Amino acid sequence: RQTAIPRVLAAMTRLTGTVYLLGVLCVAIVVTGGTPVSGDDAKDAKVECKRPIVLIPGLGGSVLDFKVSASYTPPHDICKKMYTVGEWSSGLQRLWPGIEDLLPEIRDCWIDMMELRFNATTLLSEDIAGVEVRPRDWGGVNGIANLMKIAKGWGPEQSSVYEKTVDMLYEMGWQTGDAGLLAGAPYDFRKVANDPYMQAYATRLRALIEAKFAMAPAAGCGDEFRQAIVVTHSLGGPVFEYVMKHTAQAWKDRYLHLLVTVSSPWTGSAKAFRSMLSGDSEGLPGSNIDYLPAERVMGGLLWMSPFWRYWPQKDFVRLDAGLDGAAAHSFGTSKEDYAQLFAVAGRTAAPAILNEVIYPRTEVVAPGVPMVCVHGTGVPTEYFFVYKDLKHDPTIYREPFYDPTTAAWVEPPNAALKMPLGWFDSKMKDDPHQGDGTVPLRSLQYCNNFVGDNGGKPVYVHTVKGGDHLGILRNDGYLQFTKAIYAGSFQATDRRVSVPLPTKAWLSSLTALDGDDGGGGGGDGGNEGPDAVSGDDHTVAWAAGLAVGGCACVALGMAVGAALMKRRVERTRASSLHEGLLDHHQPVVEVATGP
Repeated sequence: RQTAIPRVLAAMTRLTGTVYLLGVLCVAIVVTGGTPVSGDDAKDAKVECKRPIVLIPGLGGSVLDFKVSASYTPPHDICKKMYTVGEWSSGLQRLWPGIEDLLPEIRDCWIDMMELRFNATTLLSEDIAGVEVRPRDWGGVNGIANLMKIAKGWGPEQSSVYEKTVDMLYEMGWQTGDAGLLAGAPYDFRKVANDPYMQAYATRLRALIEAKFAMAPAAGCGDEFRQAIVVTHSLGGPVFEYVMKHTAQAWKDRYLHLLVTVSSPWTGSAKAFRSMLSGDSEGLPGSNIDYLPAERVMGGLLWMSPFWRYWPQKDFVRLDAGLDGAAAHSFGTSKEDYAQLFAVAGRTAAPAILNEVIYPRTEVVAPGVPMVCVHGTGVPTEYFFVYKDLKHDPTIYREPFYDPTTAAWVEPPNAALKMPLGWFDSKMKDDPHQGDGTVPLRSLQYCNNFVGDNGGKPVYVHTVKGGDHLGILRNDGYLQFTKAIYAGSFQATDRRVSVPLPTKAWLSSLTALDGDDGGGGGGDGGNEGPDAVSGDDHTVAWAAGLAVGGCACVALGMAVGAALMKRRVERTRASSLHEGLLDHHQPVVEVATGP
């Protein structure tokens, strides 16, 4: 019996793709009605004069394929059943997002190939020997529309990234391919902390935009329609900002019409701090810490971490275990704090990358391109983390909220920020201006600083009330707003939309925490919070359940998936109250002004 188990598990692994296809297809049809991803049945009027549109995803927003050579030594023999030596993965087989993680040994295989090895001499993070990884479908959209697309025209909504945008553009007449004006520019979000990788990406992206520029515009359309609209989501904003820093203004003026950034973490995100410190399962089987090996030097997470340059008096982590047996100690985002905190965890790679590679990039500069900055508001957002020690999930606290009745920032009911996420029966769930569930408002609205400081180019700031970090891309109001941009009926002008932020003195007064931890700490504490509905949450939490059943086993698959999703559904309630509410021009509380 013992010798038969590995064979059974291997067979299950090889069958995962087919079974998953059948199971999810049935559920997509029955539960959601499916999500079409082609424009064959377009009903909207076509746009005659179309510009090139280039879509850049965020952290986790690109399908990653892999190829394994004979020199690769997997952690378990069963791993060899997951791939064919010398062939790139395709179809349902891919490295990210992985669906081959139902069993611990299979998850070990996946983590081993996802994890990067850091070279302290070169400051480069490299794939394990014998494994190559690349983003799927450069120049196309198959790797960034729906990450778990299972057949033409069908894919679960939870794994949708640019799918709704792609559908809309198909209906408006855009096409992909060499002769089309719609393109995707995916990247390996694990490697963006490597300067050589980013330089190569910048060169390739410019070449893609130039190729679309070279295509003759439609008859009757002027040459100005050769210029591209670039759309970025989440980390894609800082990634493109990096490219623009290394691009001549003359090139920008010639090739770019407009930049649209969505949910950009301009000055970092506390959630990234937590994920790189203690891992994040993103709803997949296993605990947060199980996924830390794959995330500990993930370039995208490191790049999204907050930095002292913009958070000089803000602490993000308290370690109750203290240092050298001393009392509890709080950590901010200075180079010294990063080094000291990770030293407690016995880790040197992360602070080396943060301080030597990422920190020099963190001065956010206006791109020098006409710009529309879009972000959500009103979603409870992670803010501060208290660890018993670094081996336990943290207790997570929300950021302060803005009280429109007093026009002032207020700390949560407990004076020491003792309000664990998960207390969704409190008034906190209805308080606006909490960020987008992943990125705090202060970071999202930093683009207001570009107004009047963008080389004479307009910057228009637009907010979506209740728009969570990823879900905003499926928000009907957001889609209608951007549709006007693509159709050419929107003209960007300078416009700020901002909320007064808490003062530095007030923020610093919140860091001296004492007393009990407010409950909810340790254990599963790290899994209680708005990360359930936010983040670059590009995996399907119930994919594991669906993978075990085909059409004949849908009920079983959904039952297992429901078990995995139970807590996430509960955690969604607060943010979902705001879903779909769009602020077109004048926010209820926010103040829109000119330059």
